[in-house]
Amino acid sequence: MRRLAPALAGAVLTFGLPSTGMAAGVASVRALAVDDWSAKTWSAAAKGDREALMEALQRAPESVGPDSSLGRSIAHLRSSLDSREAKRAEEIKRVRGELATTLAGERSDLSLSMALRSAVELSMLSIDKPALLEEPQIKSLIAEADAAARAAEQRSDWMMASELYYRLHLLTEDRGTYKDDVTRESLRLAMIRLYAPERMWHLKNDRRNAEIAWRAKQPKLEGKEAKAEDNKPLPKYNPMGDNFREKLRGIEEPMIRESLSRGFERHVEKTPMDKILRGGLDAVRTLVTTRDLDEVFPGIADDQARTAFLGFLDSEEARLDKLTKPADRSDLVGVITRLVAQNDKTVKVAREALLHEFGNGGTNAMDEFSSVIWPDEVARFERNTQGRFVGVGVQIELDPLQNIRVVTPLDGTPAQQAGIRSGDLIKKVNGESTLGFSLDQAVDVITGRENTSVTLTIEREVRQAEGGTKREEIDFKLRRARIEVVTVKGWRKTGTREDDWDWFVDSQNKIGYVRLTQFADRTDKEFDRAIDAMKKAGLNGLILDLRYNPGGLLDKAVEVVSRFVDGGVKSYDGVVVTTHDKTDARVQVENVERGRASLAGIPVVVLVNEGSASASEIVSGALQDYARSGDIKALIVGQRSYGKGSVQNVWPMSSAGVRAFVKITTQYYKLPGNRMIHRRKNSTTWGVDPDLSVEMLPTQISDALTIRLAADVIRQDENGQRIVAENESSSDPDDLLNKGIDMQLQHAVVLLQTQVPAAVAGSDARITPRSN
Repeated sequence: MRRLAPALAGAVLTFGLPSTGMAAGVASVRALAVDDWSAKTWSAAAKGDREALMEALQRAPESVGPDSSLGRSIAHLRSSLDSREAKRAEEIKRVRGELATTLAGERSDLSLSMALRSAVELSMLSIDKPALLEEPQIKSLIAEADAAARAAEQRSDWMMASELYYRLHLLTEDRGTYKDDVTRESLRLAMIRLYAPERMWHLKNDRRNAEIAWRAKQPKLEGKEAKAEDNKPLPKYNPMGDNFREKLRGIEEPMIRESLSRGFERHVEKTPMDKILRGGLDAVRTLVTTRDLDEVFPGIADDQARTAFLGFLDSEEARLDKLTKPADRSDLVGVITRLVAQNDKTVKVAREALLHEFGNGGTNAMDEFSSVIWPDEVARFERNTQGRFVGVGVQIELDPLQNIRVVTPLDGTPAQQAGIRSGDLIKKVNGESTLGFSLDQAVDVITGRENTSVTLTIEREVRQAEGGTKREEIDFKLRRARIEVVTVKGWRKTGTREDDWDWFVDSQNKIGYVRLTQFADRTDKEFDRAIDAMKKAGLNGLILDLRYNPGGLLDKAVEVVSRFVDGGVKSYDGVVVTTHDKTDARVQVENVERGRASLAGIPVVVLVNEGSASASEIVSGALQDYARSGDIKALIVGQRSYGKGSVQNVWPMSSAGVRAFVKITTQYYKLPGNRMIHRRKNSTTWGVDPDLSVEMLPTQISDALTIRLAADVIRQDENGQRIVAENESSSDPDDLLNKGIDMQLQHAVVLLQTQVPAAVAGSDARITPRSN
């Protein structure tokens, strides 16, 4: 078996990364002139030539001495790269040991799943991922896990089948081999979660207990300690807010006919009606063959009724096979009418559930982004797309013991004004316990209609008059209000308000930092405020962080691009993005706005990763194209983006007084240079490839997210004043750089520093931890 660890040192040399011990030899390398050096450094990064980049950094002008800010930044970058590779070798050795130990033990579906988890981690650590998949041990594991997944599916062990398929998909994602399997099992589990949530809880708890028992039998591995909370069963099931009939209220036949007809007429791939109908019938087949739903729908437990209904589904598919002309809307109406009638005669599944699954199956047959937005999903959809919602204004998470914990109250919201604080545990909502809640359950019961009341019972540690502290419960009666989500964030929080930010990652060299979390209604206005603040202080370069940005509103993406690209540019005629139908005909053009390029001439580094999707890919891709044409000075740094480059149009539907929508993929995006972003089936290219690829290890990614989340939160009271508890240590975002954790950000800072005349001239700017 080929070993990866010994090859790592060679990989470092191949990439031309000098070790820290080589820093002393910089003086022996002929230095470049200042302007020439800055240009060569930027050009090497733009070409993705890491060897040339590191060589250029090594040949810094004499003004960039080892004691200068830039000299120290370059040396620290080299050191961080060396540390990453050492850590990679260490982690690969550990994970290979775990994998070997697991495979040497007793075989079971669970042990195969745990081995796959190690293999996925190994893939994330490996430099040559395709080579890893060709290793005999990994190929054998994939074959064995594949057989186990299909066997689990045959015996109705949906949880294990789904887990095995999902981990196989993660390991072989670029091949797309298991995507359909993952989708199929995910839909089945979603049905159980919706219709039989308590059964779903038992499935999850049984899986958790099985892993606890399995781990107890495994030999202790060096450097791998289980967390205490990992060895505890789930909290008891809580049924609050889990009534499927309430969630599906108002779903009737006209809604399904309208949504699938709209998809048939408008879908970009012109999905045939017979495929849509087969998707709906397959979903209903999955529903009635999922025996975990027997108690909810007793009819499917009746062998005679179930057999009769399945026979009907077979006959409907045979009917589609025999059509002499393409299926159309009349066939849709006929199938739904017969489906409802046959259901009423046999299995008697709740009609709204039957229609819900038929609608989901029909839209899923079009593509993964087309869907019905059901009445209970409308509020969540609007919150995600518009950056606003009706609630009390708390950001929440599950803590290690599965309590609902407040990450932070949002500035100026009912929760903040009432005195709810970061770290509070929400123990009850309107007097009902939240023990065992999922985050979705918590969101559903805390949010609601504007101007309605909700009472949150908070548990917090309260200082006692006689000394010491005690955990107490406090009731807060709040009135729900419309909440605007702030989507533009800076480097360091300076106060408790949502827009209290230090916008400079390097204040001496005036290098700004802006992170966009999504593209919502107010993103452009918030971005403009940040730009104004930075320009007033003097701005020499900007890092635009689009990592983990899932996208949002197209017009806001165009607005952001317009801040960098002036409307008078000749390249691409100022196009930001074009939309195209299946025939590749141009349907719509979005251009930059004239006179809005407030950042024109400012060097920018855009950070992207696999979590950057849709609108964030449009922004990064458009800036990349205009940079390559010489209109702006921009670099894309990080990892390849997600590959979601399709347009979804949303149409409202009404039924029985409830709101619902259908979302259909109607077009594909293309960037100014005619690149398609979208990852279509069997495609090998997608998304936005960075100019300079910079990898981060899994532990670096996890640590960076933890530090960033903690640094974004400042505890405050009901008056908006900062609370500092005894022995409380605040998270410092400078650790991301100083400790070499965020390698992508570190590259961005160094690259921009090389473009700042004062830094290159040798002024003593420093990036050191600062106090809040």
